[in-house]
Amino acid sequence: MGSFGEDLRRERQLRGISLAEIARATKISPRLLEALEDDEFGLLPQPVYSHAFVRAYARQLGIDEQETLDRFLFEASRAGRLKPAGRMPDAAPGASPLARLGGTALAAAVVLLLLWLIIGHQAV
Repeated sequence: MGSFGEDLRRERQLRGISLAEIARATKISPRLLEALEDDEFGLLPQPVYSHAFVRAYARQLGIDEQETLDRFLFEASRAGRLKPAGRMPDAAPGASPLARLGGTALAAAVVLLLLWLIIGHQAV
């Protein structure tokens, strides 16, 4: 048993499917499919997309999607190449206070605007 990517490539080749066929069927860039097969997890996009890519690839090969995804997650995290899901990047050092607040300031502004609209319309 080889690495995750080597095993994907071997499964694809055993089935006589080209990378171009997988790309066409899944609508995934051949460059990203090659990154999967080369175990270049750091080249893949955010986890939600990478997970979908792995599932779609497995579906096209006719292999178990969940088992393939679990192996991908294990190997990518072991390699330290898995980006954490659901976390916004931190503001750069020296960024303005508004940038450090991130989406919080925007959310507060939207809530205040909604309250103003609701209260303003009730007063009329």
